[in-house]
Amino acid sequence: MTQYDFDKLLEEYLRGETTPEEDIFLDEWTKRQHPSHTDVLSKSEETSLKTKMWKHITYRSFNTEIKLFNYKYIGIAVVFLSFLAAFIWYNMRSDIQKPDSYRGIEMKNTTAVAQLITLKDGTTVNLQPNSTLTFSEKFDQQNRVVYLKGEGFFDVKRNASKPFFVYAGNLVTKVLGTSFTVKSYDHEKISEVIVVSGKVIVYKADVNSKGKVISQKAFLTPNKKVVFEKTTNEIKTALVDKPVVLVPPKSVETFLFKKESVTEVLKKLEKMYGVEIIPVDELKGCDFTGDLNDLDLDAQLYFITNSINGYYEKQETKILIFSKGC
Repeated sequence: MTQYDFDKLLEEYLRGETTPEEDIFLDEWTKRQHPSHTDVLSKSEETSLKTKMWKHITYRSFNTEIKLFNYKYIGIAVVFLSFLAAFIWYNMRSDIQKPDSYRGIEMKNTTAVAQLITLKDGTTVNLQPNSTLTFSEKFDQQNRVVYLKGEGFFDVKRNASKPFFVYAGNLVTKVLGTSFTVKSYDHEKISEVIVVSGKVIVYKADVNSKGKVISQKAFLTPNKKVVFEKTTNEIKTALVDKPVVLVPPKSVETFLFKKESVTEVLKKLEKMYGVEIIPVDELKGCDFTGDLNDLDLDAQLYFITNSINGYYEKQETKILIFSKGC
């Protein structure tokens, strides 16, 4: 990695454009942050330190081993990384505080029905009553960032070079192109992000009593959601209340079974809904016969588990199957 690559990675991190692997790489640096280095450097001081550090560090291209010309520069590197960590967290904290102070184009839905909003990049937002969407007049020129109070369904136009960010209370949702619902009302005890298609990353960030940013992260796929509990200040992943079929059925007889292995039936449901279904007890020799078409997933699981003297439980994003025997 050259100095140019390193600087570029930092800039991408601060813009929220890094991959999960790059996030982990930089997050490891922040864990080594020294408690005495919590002040944020000015731009000139930051540039000066970066220059000094890189001036005395060389990379061996054949074995990627880092060699320092002088051990005293190890201290410079550690100090720089500490300041850099504080700088990154400061920027994250600043972004977190923006929803309350941000000013731009404000779209309010004061009607009794949902209103469809089309943004410059082609993204559409189905804004629910008593909800507000705010974004910059320069939206889509450098980045795609919106601020939501209330509830909205987003169908994001894909753009790999410009991730789409939705700030809603303490939650930040990052996507490239997908559809999802964000629900965050000030008067409600929970906030939610519900994925309909594609993949999203949801961040929970806050500032503790010592002024240090704590961040949690969750990766979501369709039929999954993140719930932010305001009382406990934690995020949890779970299944949506009513999972929908993700794979279009090939015929009306998709869920029609006749003496079919329960294990195979559950595998088919798992594939159709994109939800992990785990048999806890042995299901060998258990068969199922029945028509489960036009039923939602909960009803389908009820009839299947009832036929094997069992029951099912939802644990976060998984479904567990229990049986007393066929």
